Amino acid sequence: KLYDASNAVETLWQDYKELFILAGSYRFTYNGPADILNAGYIHLRYRHGYKNKLQPEPFIQYQWDSERGIIHRFLSGANLRYNLLKGNSFDFNAGLGLRFESEKWNYVAVDSLKIPAGGSTVTTRFAKLNSYLRFDWRTSKNSSITFSSFLQTRFTKFWPRIAPQVQ
Repeated sequence: KLYDASNAVETLWQDYKELFILAGSYRFTYNGPADILNAGYIHLRYRHGYKNKLQPEPFIQYQWDSERGIIHRFLSGANLRYNLLKGNSFDFNAGLGLRFESEKWNYVAVDSLKIPAGGSTVTTRFAKLNSYLRFDWRTSKNSSITFSSFLQTRFTKFWPRIAPQVQ
């Protein structure tokens, strides 16, 4: 039997110009006793003075993806967010900051012929540049569309990760 479920939650708490965002997601797919997918994340972000043109936004995140080999991934950092344009039904902003990333991987998703001799878990720790562009468009009272693009790279080696997202 195949079992598949997913969920996502995002909750916001606002007090005057302070905004706390808690988001999370979990998805699993089981085929009898075998995991096909088991992945999720928890993300907490704080935006101080979020109605201001310029605002700090520290964040932390924990995630996992056991079937791809991510035992755990921990992120923490802070961006400086700048509100470029604000209209009645849209916001356009950008962020630039630093983040620390720690990951622990295993070889569960790697072809057995490609696993190095004595291959066990791999732990990485990197400081990275973190930047994004984000466009929020409120199409109606109850609907919105968000376009985001993230660019992240290490300082020691420019090998950017570009991640577009539509929500």
